[in-house]
Amino acid sequence: MQRAQEEHKARFSRLARQARILFPDCLPLTAGSCTVCCSCTYPDRPCRFPGKMLSSMEAYGMVVVDICKANGMGYYYGPQSMAYTSCFLLE
Repeated sequence: MQRAQEEHKARFSRLARQARILFPDCLPLTAGSCTVCCSCTYPDRPCRFPGKMLSSMEAYGMVVVDICKANGMGYYYGPQSMAYTSCFLLE
């Protein structure tokens, strides 16, 4: 499970970098907390890399299972499976 999470984070991070070039105002939202830095400066100081930060969908008040259902996507794939859901918000 940890390996799948690390792979998802790495792939989504690469995709987010590319998306930010094409859509500078996009908001990439990932699964889980931001892992850009080894130790986060928040809430004591502002983010060191706001242009690289990857917040979670839940941090923005999204209910991931509802978003998946509304878009015809699966959320639960049965026992012994794990799914990571991320998205990009574009204006």
